[in-house]
Amino acid sequence: MNLEAKRWYILYTRPKAEKKVADLLTKKKIDHLYAQNRLARLPGDRKRVLTEPLFSSYVFVNVMPSHLHSLTRMDGVVHVIYWLGAPAEIKHEEIEAIKEFLAVYQNIRAEKTAVNMNEKATMTTSPVVKQNGAVMLVKNKYASLSLPSLGYIIKGEVGPAPVDLTESSGSSIQGFIRRQWRYAFG
Repeated sequence: MNLEAKRWYILYTRPKAEKKVADLLTKKKIDHLYAQNRLARLPGDRKRVLTEPLFSSYVFVNVMPSHLHSLTRMDGVVHVIYWLGAPAEIKHEEIEAIKEFLAVYQNIRAEKTAVNMNEKATMTTSPVVKQNGAVMLVKNKYASLSLPSLGYIIKGEVGPAPVDLTESSGSSIQGFIRRQWRYAFG
């Protein structure tokens, strides 16, 4: 009986090879996250939505530790990201928070930050919520999400109209976003 559990890791890809690696992982039926940022652009008189990788050269994979290094032989993968001599593990809750954040916001930017993983959320004058260990802040039409195991904070624009946030989703983060949208835009 194999007691080894799947965990989230980061594959470092060649520049601009994130989509190619994600496509190969899909073909191999390996659970992964290729975080794509939606950017609103106004070329001329038309509004277009473009996508680009949120984390340059990163693709997140959910695999058993024993299968991780076999993925480095895939075309486009350079290596596995290490932290303190071991493959860097990303919390499942943070991966889910990234997915939800990407579904709601656009024009997102990722900023490297020094985050203490044991740091407690402190209340500021702006609305703050702690969701699955990540601090989320909505201020001045921008939302922020702290990702301590990645060492990043992602920030996205709260749009002028709410994204489809149905009550049936049951997600507390989406409920929070819905309340903050009403707070920010009446």
